[in-house]
Amino acid sequence: MNTTLQIKLWRIYMGYKHIEVKQVAGFIGAEIGSVDLSRPLSDEQVQEIRKALLKWKVVFFRALKVSPFSL
Repeated sequence: MNTTLQIKLWRIYMGYKHIEVKQVAGFIGAEIGSVDLSRPLSDEQVQEIRKALLKWKVVFFRALKVSPFSL
């Protein structure tokens, strides 16, 4: 099974179809991936990010390219 298919199946299993959520510590904290925050998010992505935040209490977005103009 290729890696892309494994990721898609894991997202569905965890209840996320539009983002990746990876637990980073015990019962608190998760890393969110497959999201480009420099572009408008779909309603589904926003809903899933909120779901992850409610479940994990703290979420991290890694490797963001943020400039003063994008804020």
